[in-house]
Amino acid sequence: RRRTNARRLARGGLVALVALMSVVALQAGRRVRRAAASRATVDETLIAVAPFDLTSADPALAFLGTGMVDLLSGRLTGDRDGDLRAVDPRRTLGAWGGAPSQRGATSMPMTNAAVGLAERLGAGRVVRGSVVGTPARLVLTAEMLAVPTGKTMSRASIVGASDSLSVLVDRLAAILLLDTDPADAGAEPAVRAEIATTPLAGIRDYVEGQASYRAGRYDDAVQHFDRALARDSTFALAALRLAQSAGWAGAPAPAMQRGARLAWRYADRLPRRARLALEASVGGADARRTGYAPGAAVIGAAERAAEANLNDPELWYWLGDRLLHVAPAMGMTAALERASAAFRRAVTLDPTFAPAYVHLVQLTARSGDTNAATDLGRQL
Repeated sequence: RRRTNARRLARGGLVALVALMSVVALQAGRRVRRAAASRATVDETLIAVAPFDLTSADPALAFLGTGMVDLLSGRLTGDRDGDLRAVDPRRTLGAWGGAPSQRGATSMPMTNAAVGLAERLGAGRVVRGSVVGTPARLVLTAEMLAVPTGKTMSRASIVGASDSLSVLVDRLAAILLLDTDPADAGAEPAVRAEIATTPLAGIRDYVEGQASYRAGRYDDAVQHFDRALARDSTFALAALRLAQSAGWAGAPAPAMQRGARLAWRYADRLPRRARLALEASVGGADARRTGYAPGAAVIGAAERAAEANLNDPELWYWLGDRLLHVAPAMGMTAALERASAAFRRAVTLDPTFAPAYVHLVQLTARSGDTNAATDLGRQL
């Protein structure tokens, strides 16, 4: 009878833990939405494109100062409800109230002016940029800023022939949309290769998947990343995210394994940070053939990745995940304490990162402190 009661208690505790984790994931998504609502009602899916500064002695290029608003806005807008979209150029130019610089004495519109424009338009992101041109050559430089902080989310610089303007603008939009570290965007050959072959629609699918993944909407994330891969099966970043989000969503194993195999097949196209995340979350050489292959190697990879990127919440999350799920079976001492510390580091760096919160609640509940687990869930 005591054993029966113990089993019942264990089953009851497991059910309660699963239910609590589900609530935490849901509330993490709500936290993201509350944070967005608190920022002066700006819409994080809405992008304002400010007129570009223009430095050129060629009168044939004079249209590009304001023309970039039209050219870039269309390429930043998705084709489904809920996708990222740009403010209508007419609204943007009407709210701008000034002409882009053509004197060459200034570079890009000041951050405050660009952010102020976006706030007036209710946009959560703003793109500012410059054009340096000659009859034969153009240099397009731009960065996407968060509103209202003005923090750089991505930046890009494209150089090419003036008669290839359409292609140059496509590449500029793609790099701005692609969710990489600003230091990587447009710099690494791997990133440039990804941009060169991936359709803009696929990159938008990837960006939408990223937003769903961070908010704990894993089923949505799987659908977005799967659509991105349908548009371009060599899109290594989307493959990596499909493998990661499919595991959380409880998606069929083939989806997770497909993502892992494609991510490894095209790993040379990943930026440095994403390659570290691939090794930490998916595994090493074995994963190239079979999908996930956790073990001592993957723990070591996660440790090296986190230590080399002290301010990257995702890499700290994957270190915690490996310590939680792999290390105890290997007899590693203090694995759960180290996992908890890694998850706490992740949520300190990014308070909206739902996966880390879910694991923190799991660890706290496992320790038997259900009150602390509940309090942690309320913090969301």
